[in-house]
Amino acid sequence: MNKFADLIDENIEELALLETLDAGKVFSFETTVDIPSISKELRYFDGAADKIHGKTLKLSSEFQGYTLLEPIGVVGLIIPWNFPSAMFILKCAPALAAGCTMVVKPAEQAPLPALYLAHLAKLAGIPDGVLNVVTGLGHIAGAAGEICVCSSHVFVQEGIYDELMKKLVEKAKTWIVGDPFDPSTCQGPQVDKKQYERVLSYIDHGKREGATLLIGGKPCGEKGYFIEPTIFENVADDSLIARDEIFGPVMAVMKTVEEVIKRGNATSYGLAAGIVTND
Repeated sequence: MNKFADLIDENIEELALLETLDAGKVFSFETTVDIPSISKELRYFDGAADKIHGKTLKLSSEFQGYTLLEPIGVVGLIIPWNFPSAMFILKCAPALAAGCTMVVKPAEQAPLPALYLAHLAKLAGIPDGVLNVVTGLGHIAGAAGEICVCSSHVFVQEGIYDELMKKLVEKAKTWIVGDPFDPSTCQGPQVDKKQYERVLSYIDHGKREGATLLIGGKPCGEKGYFIEPTIFENVADDSLIARDEIFGPVMAVMKTVEEVIKRGNATSYGLAAGIVTND
């Protein structure tokens, strides 16, 4: 596994190039943040391989808890297209450390990083049949778990609302959308036409449901699947853009923190949340 990590470090630009070509991610971010982090994840789990300690726990007078240490067998791993390399390693590394074999299904929109990582794994000495990659369409192999932790739904305290909204709009005006290989670019294209049309459809829903569009909301440029950074305010709790995961450059802002936990949980998706405060 350490040799695998060494090969990733030696091929950062190649992996970054594949992510940018497949998923439209910004190349400068890939080479400096995203790809360098995955070798660290691999080394972490390599170090954990000999530290899986079994403990016997006394649960109650009727029950006894214990840990049984053995590989569970073949692991099926489904990789999303938003972080193809990072999610590949995050799923494969613990399976390798535990002695499991695996079958990896990358998203059909971004299969190249997975194939290249499997190639590096073979060069590192991982035996044939341990790490297997199967590419193809989702309806054949299963749906890719496309997830996100972006700040798409934002609840703002009323006392700072106007100032924050002004700064958000100003930032959006200077946000550079374009060629992901250009170091000055902040945002590349959507991953494919289907996702591009899906995001634009959500923006259209926001307009029709009465939300106020402050900036953006349109395709950016004449070629490619680029969308302007988009900010809505006056978003109703029951509107589609407040309830769904848009998975695009769209932010819905609500002017209150009353019952914020209840409102924040009024969605089918509960992956991540954060609080920004001076206190």
